[in-house]
Amino acid sequence: MGKPLLIAEAFTCWPLRAWSDSPADIKKVCDKAFCSGVNRMMLHAGAANPWPNVEPGMSFGIWGTQFVPGQTWWKAGGAKELFGYMTRCQALLQQGIPAPEQLPKMERLLSYRRTDGETDIIFLCNQSDSAVSEIVPFDPQGRNIVVYDPYSGNSYSIAPSDTLEIEIEQLGSRFLIISQDATTPAENKNWTLTEEIPVEGNWTVSFPEIGDVSTDSLFSWPKSENHDIKYFSGTATYTIPFNLSDKQLESGLKVMLSLGELKDMASVTVNGIEMPLIWKAPFECDITDAAKKGENILEVKVTNLWPNRMIGDELEPDDLEWSEPLVYDYAPGKPRAGCYLTSNPDWLRNGTERPSKGRKTAGCFKFFTADSPLLPSGLLGPVSIRILK
Repeated sequence: MGKPLLIAEAFTCWPLRAWSDSPADIKKVCDKAFCSGVNRMMLHAGAANPWPNVEPGMSFGIWGTQFVPGQTWWKAGGAKELFGYMTRCQALLQQGIPAPEQLPKMERLLSYRRTDGETDIIFLCNQSDSAVSEIVPFDPQGRNIVVYDPYSGNSYSIAPSDTLEIEIEQLGSRFLIISQDATTPAENKNWTLTEEIPVEGNWTVSFPEIGDVSTDSLFSWPKSENHDIKYFSGTATYTIPFNLSDKQLESGLKVMLSLGELKDMASVTVNGIEMPLIWKAPFECDITDAAKKGENILEVKVTNLWPNRMIGDELEPDDLEWSEPLVYDYAPGKPRAGCYLTSNPDWLRNGTERPSKGRKTAGCFKFFTADSPLLPSGLLGPVSIRILK
């Protein structure tokens, strides 16, 4: 219809995925929606929380992605980064109008094109778990091409060509801004790996209210024999030293940190210098400016999701009253979705000490039982330093 906005109720999570979506999971859904023409997300849902003394607190019953400050990833900065990403994308996708002709379907990239006068704005996203390189079927007609990454905020120019080859990392996205305007500096894409240094040895892992654990091997928290670590939800801090030589820090080299696999996001500090939050794969960052000769100190704060602690709480005496289990008719097999909170006890309403000392969480709907599967969590690695030339 040529209208500027297409607004959608967004991320209406069903109860079978409650509390189990990270910012990276939400981004994948978000990108797919952008490629269908949606350019303004109305979040579903946040809730006012009358219980500031408990975590995660009030949410919107059985429905919606829990966009609440009690989220583990919200407290660790993930909400700011996710909403910043959405804002940058929507700022471009709200310019102009939908193009009358979209791009031909590509094998591994979803796309959406808008036109703003003589400018074309093309959004591309990779929904797969591996990097892709693909030819974008579009003729820039001699105009300048800027490639913009809304995740990192970086942009670079490529030469006008009838053959536009774009590389996008796993679960990544790019904008092509094609216009007569001035360009940004060209990207140096000729980086090659010259050396990879494993980060190994004795890790110190610090868990709030639990203490420090020393380990020479990385593990998923639910595999721990320590009950509190097995059911931990929140942010734990990993610390380890690593060494670099003069040769590895020569001018013209780039020093990259690769964290391998982790669940679910990480904040990295090298020698006291904090890097941008990493909230989706690949979990890596450029540490060139922070690295130094000799011993370096790496600190990685890893944040997981709430289900593990909620499941662990079901091993403790209950101090809340619940309804009979809700049967979820919309899902195959009509599974049990959970139970509604039926009363608001004095300790919860007044913010006084709760009767069940071992319970760490409280909310308005019980989604899990003691037998619910635990989610992989923590820094899983392998961790390495990659020297690029």
